[in-house]
Amino acid sequence: MASFQALKQQRARRGAGAASAGQARAAPAPAATPAPADAAPQPACASEEAPVAAQELVAEPDAPEAASTQAFESAATMAQLPACGSRAESTSYRLRGELEVRRTEASGRSIWWAPTSVKSATAGTTLLAVSPHVAVLSSAHLDSRCALCFKTADEAIEALPHTASGSSSPRLQRCSGCRTLHYCSAACQRADWPLHRQECAALVAYAASAASSAKGQTQRVASEPGTSVRALARLLWAGQKKGADWMEPVHNMQSNRGKMDSQQLEPLGTIAARLAFFMGVTLRPDAEPDEERSSAARARLAALGLASSAQLLDFVCQYATNSFTAASSDLSPLGVAVAPEAALLNHSCVPNACVVFPFGPGAREGSLRVVAIREIKPGEEILTSYVDLSDCYAKRRQTLAERYLFACSCAMCKHARRRAPPKAGRAAWLDPREAQWCSRACGGWIASPLTGDETAAPVSASCSKCGAPRAQPDTSAQARQSGEQALERAERFLDTNEPEAAWQTLQRSIRVLSAVMPPSGYPLLALMRCAQTALIELAGSSDASEEKLDEATRLGLAICAGMQAAGGAVFCAAHPARAVAMATLGKLLIADAQGDGSQAQHSCLASPPRLPQAGMERALAGRAMLVQAHEELLGAFGRDTQGGAVGATVRSALQSLDAELSLLAAR
Repeated sequence: MASFQALKQQRARRGAGAASAGQARAAPAPAATPAPADAAPQPACASEEAPVAAQELVAEPDAPEAASTQAFESAATMAQLPACGSRAESTSYRLRGELEVRRTEASGRSIWWAPTSVKSATAGTTLLAVSPHVAVLSSAHLDSRCALCFKTADEAIEALPHTASGSSSPRLQRCSGCRTLHYCSAACQRADWPLHRQECAALVAYAASAASSAKGQTQRVASEPGTSVRALARLLWAGQKKGADWMEPVHNMQSNRGKMDSQQLEPLGTIAARLAFFMGVTLRPDAEPDEERSSAARARLAALGLASSAQLLDFVCQYATNSFTAASSDLSPLGVAVAPEAALLNHSCVPNACVVFPFGPGAREGSLRVVAIREIKPGEEILTSYVDLSDCYAKRRQTLAERYLFACSCAMCKHARRRAPPKAGRAAWLDPREAQWCSRACGGWIASPLTGDETAAPVSASCSKCGAPRAQPDTSAQARQSGEQALERAERFLDTNEPEAAWQTLQRSIRVLSAVMPPSGYPLLALMRCAQTALIELAGSSDASEEKLDEATRLGLAICAGMQAAGGAVFCAAHPARAVAMATLGKLLIADAQGDGSQAQHSCLASPPRLPQAGMERALAGRAMLVQAHEELLGAFGRDTQGGAVGATVRSALQSLDAELSLLAAR
């Protein structure tokens, strides 16, 4: 019924961001708070996974020696430069439509819902639609996707009328100049040429330098400078063409360089030096530095709109703090985007909005959307999440402190820190990410020892249902740590197109953790999502595809249960990650409806959920899940976009299924 290809394109990947789970805020390096001064976000609502990988800025591909050591300012020197202040801006102003930007002492600049009437924004309301200043493919996707529209060759054949739809073996065409970027059509290449013209020459020069540096070395040297450098270079080249007014919102973004220590600044200084070399600002690797050449370098830097090397470093810090993951319509991270207006959004672990690309980052107009996922009343701040919402409190706090340099003060985090005893007649609320199963198997939860700060006692050490104490000794901390390590390894395997290795890496941790915690637990939920992705990839080519689909479906049932835990307190009904997970499960149930009906023999889950019987029961279960997914997709990606590309695939799947069911009923 549903094809393997459709499932593989509809996968739910943990990003980073975030993206895992609907989040589009990129987390390139240990940076600072997003958008001018978000030091103390206000309580409200969120987003998932993901941006460019969290390590994108600190783990760029190895570059030619010249790119990092022979710059006109070394990375170490640049890290010590005094911070340049942001350009002046008024206290509040109208952004677009019914949005207002306000500056407060506590949280800096932020976006507020300020309609001229008293109407609230409901879930699915598109609050902001902008085209990013730049959107760049990550290095991992340069060979497999179009550099402009971000589509694979197969996706381009299906979606774009100007492609050769009759081709039996669609493929991307490589730029004959740089031989680095690829395009799905001549139209995309022509549209990208105004920006790629300078980039093309720079990539050729960089590759030549890399080849020269690689001679006699055993370690691989990258032939292109990395995602971040390409994005920053395109931003500066575009600024040259479009002028100061176009670049002003970029220069007004918060850099937070003054809050960073030398360890945080070092990788950003390296990127700044590499950027200067890539753009031809600095000397060639074999050139001797002298005063005349330094003056020429400063002149070339000024031509890019930057007065000094200090401003160049600030520019890199602004990017690191404010860039977003350029995610596909199903939340898979594809690259990085810079959108200054959207970067004004502050953070909350209980968000009321999310940043998404309903039709992918390559859509021509308004590709980046800020969508309300809960009701937002007049005068309320619009908040999204910079972290993966499936992370426990301690993990979220660590991520925000290291990457964005602030401590979250949202309602969820305040509750975790306060640990107030429950009021009379009311049970203590347990965070579903930090719960364990009761040892008496009553179905109740017990607070994990890791709840909140490791140094503080949990809210409750007894079962919420039967009152039984937590088992001693508790081994969940070690199991969680092993699970985190397994997740990191598996995600690397998926990034290198090794789904079998990813699947083998994840199974033991899932089995151990699913025996002691509910599917909402950290890091079990993320492990299951990663495993499901690997299984969907394997099902299309494996001899045991039916077995793989069955296991992916069981994981889908557990994932959706975990995301709906505690009444949607973590992933609300319109959260993109939850909506995509439901769509994936619905498609799996339909695709596997003709299975043999056997239940789990060797599942990675300690107590695998029962699958609906193969045939009509499974098909109807899939239909019900797709109907629910479609409603949530409307809220997650915008009712005006009809749920984006994923919403369209769900409607198509429902139409095909209903036609088949009608034929069966007529027999």
